[in-house]
Amino acid sequence: MTTPAPERPAPVRLVEEAFVCVQACEACAAACQPAVPAVDPTAWNRVAARCARTCEHTSMVLNQLPATDTADLRAQVELCALTCEEQAAEFGRHAADDRHGGQADSCRRCAQACRSFLTSLG
Repeated sequence: MTTPAPERPAPVRLVEEAFVCVQACEACAAACQPAVPAVDPTAWNRVAARCARTCEHTSMVLNQLPATDTADLRAQVELCALTCEEQAAEFGRHAADDRHGGQADSCRRCAQACRSFLTSLG
């Protein structure tokens, strides 16, 4: 009989989910770049690139624990959650393309990991 793997700590889960989200958003931004006019700053491929950068920065901040100020950490993780939720909704608007369903799930999981981490901070 095998024992289930122990629950990973919230910071570890967040770093893992953020990494997956970065990959999904960067792939989207790169694939959609040629189809989007350069003059549209709200284009969803730019939102995807912003989501990737936010997740990447959040992971870097988490890797500096415990030296990171709690208020700064909380603000960064909250920003990551909000950005991922926005990007998941944007991917949802393009759900007819199968790629975007998986990418939306990556963003949702990262947002949930952010929320779980914030809860663990108390």
